[in-house]
Amino acid sequence: MNLIKDEMKQQLRSQFNQVPTAKAYLDFINIVSSDYIATDAILQEIDHISIEDFSQMWNGLFDSFFMRGLIHGTLSKDQATELFSRISDLFLSNLKESLDINMIQHKEQHANFNGYFIYREKLTDSKNVIHAVANFYKIGENTLENIIYSHLIKELCGNIFFSELRTKHQLGYIANGKVLTVANMLYYFIYVQGSVKTPDLMDQHIEEVVTKIKDILENVDKNKFRSTLKNVLKKFNKKDPSLSSRTLRLWGEIDSGRGMYNPKKVVKEVKNKIKQSNLLKIFNKIFNDDLKKISVQEFSSQSELTSVVDVPIREGKYQPIIIENIDYFRSNNNNFFRK
Repeated sequence: MNLIKDEMKQQLRSQFNQVPTAKAYLDFINIVSSDYIATDAILQEIDHISIEDFSQMWNGLFDSFFMRGLIHGTLSKDQATELFSRISDLFLSNLKESLDINMIQHKEQHANFNGYFIYREKLTDSKNVIHAVANFYKIGENTLENIIYSHLIKELCGNIFFSELRTKHQLGYIANGKVLTVANMLYYFIYVQGSVKTPDLMDQHIEEVVTKIKDILENVDKNKFRSTLKNVLKKFNKKDPSLSSRTLRLWGEIDSGRGMYNPKKVVKEVKNKIKQSNLLKIFNKIFNDDLKKISVQEFSSQSELTSVVDVPIREGKYQPIIIENIDYFRSNNNNFFRK
């Protein structure tokens, strides 16, 4: 038991030495996800677990539980239903307690925030000289319409993050932007990793690039919009490359509750709603009018955190809220998560 615990702790501690962008991503998930448990908390709990605790958990593991299943492939509906019933019977026969309705209805809560938040920390690896900034701009719920518009913006601006942040300003050897899904919410994830400038300055440069993207969108002609939209929609018409990838996609639809099992059909229903006139409105909503931004800034162990006074104020409209400690922030902001 102790050997297993030591191995688990060693694996978990390795997370502290992750590359800065990976650490920034985990910190972001810790901020916005109600179900995320930080590595520090898990390490502390492992130390308190005894062999008796494990035996007690194992003996009562199947006393009360909730199970969902996905069966697909060449089976008929009746065959799949019968197979799932047999699987269920193997577990349900051992039930000793009634199902907890809260367990069945439980859904991960996602941060419901407005404005501009900054979390900064100094990395602990003494050999590390690399900084990173990861900016997360909340787009909205993971609907097909939001997905199409967000990918349209990304495709129309091309490799602007790489060309501006890496090639032109040489902020770091990694600079990129992508559309990200977290707990059924869409985000623009823009990140830079390097040793030339500190994360607060990287953040300022990212904001300058965002302004340039707006200029690009204002000057997109109709033909460019139509061809880009066509390319974006093609991604939803591709067949699943394998049964395993189809399984993961379908299970994602079940788990999120979105239920978009047939993307081709949904695309046909939505594509006529995608208008060029809405593109700039949506961009302005995400990046200006209704800003929901979290900037995670990882400073190398050999640098000092900049003072709060030096933190940039976004267009003078959004005074940044500094998150000094994630656990303290979460415990003292009950309204941060949707009910």
